[in-house]
Amino acid sequence: MNHSAPVLSTKAIPDQIINILRGLNSHFEAFDLKNMMSELLPRLKSYVDNSGLFFEKMLETVIAKLMDDSQTASTRQLANHPAVLNIVKNDLKANLFILKNYMENEATLQKAFDARTFSVMRKAVDGLLTDIANQQGRAVKQLDPADPFQVFTYTLPLEEEKQAARLKIYYQKNQKQGAKNGFQVSLLLSMDRLGKLRTDFYLLDKDLTITFFVKDQSIKARIQENYPEVQALLKPFFNQTRVRVIVSEKKIKEFDQEDVPSTSDRRVDVRI
Repeated sequence: MNHSAPVLSTKAIPDQIINILRGLNSHFEAFDLKNMMSELLPRLKSYVDNSGLFFEKMLETVIAKLMDDSQTASTRQLANHPAVLNIVKNDLKANLFILKNYMENEATLQKAFDARTFSVMRKAVDGLLTDIANQQGRAVKQLDPADPFQVFTYTLPLEEEKQAARLKIYYQKNQKQGAKNGFQVSLLLSMDRLGKLRTDFYLLDKDLTITFFVKDQSIKARIQENYPEVQALLKPFFNQTRVRVIVSEKKIKEFDQEDVPSTSDRRVDVRI
C-alpha cells in the first residue's frame, strides 16, 4: 500500500519506530531492472528472505542452533542474542507487529501524525500483515506430499511507475534422495509496449529453460529477434540454455489463479 506522510519533527517518535519506518522505506524501495545482476540479485534475495513469510522458521532455525551450542542458555539470553536480534531487526513481519503495537497502545505515536495519516498508516500495516498471514496459511495447505513445491508470490515495486511485477517462487520440499525436481521461478510483468508478459525460469543442475508466455504472434516475433542476445548473456553461467516463446493468454491469466492473490500491493512509503 502506498502511504506518504509529511516530513515531521521526530522528537515525539521513539527511535525504534523511526528506525522501523526507515527500514520499511528501504525494504519497499523500487527495483531498477536495468541494474547489473551483481547488484540486483543480492537485493532481491534480501527482499525475499525478509518478506515476513519465513520469520518463524528463521527464528526456529537460529534458536535451535544456539541451544545446541549452549544447553544452559536462558530464554532471555536467547532473545538477546545478536543472531536473533538481527532477524527481528530486518524481518518485515516482526517490524510490522512492533509498529502495530505502538500504533494501538502508544499515545505519543498517535499524536505525532495527523488523524488521516495515522489512519492510512494503520490500514497499510494491517493490509501487509493480512497478506503475510494469507500466504503462510497457503503454505500450510501445500504440505501434501504429492506436490513437490510450496509456492509464494511477491509483488515487486519497480522504478517505472506504470509497470507492475509479481514474482512467484516455487520452493522445493524435501524429496527422496536422488530426486531431481529443479528450481522454478515465474515473473509477471505489465509493460507499456508488450502488455502482460509471463516468464517462467526452470533450472535443473546447470541447465536453464526460459519460457515466455505472450498474448499474440507479433510480441512472440519481437522476443524471438532477441534470442541470440539473451543466450549470449546467459552462456557463461549455464551449461545449456533453452529459450522459447508460447502464445498463451490463458497461461498469463493462470499466474494469479494458481495462487491466493495478495490482499495488498505490498508497497509502503512512510517518509519521516
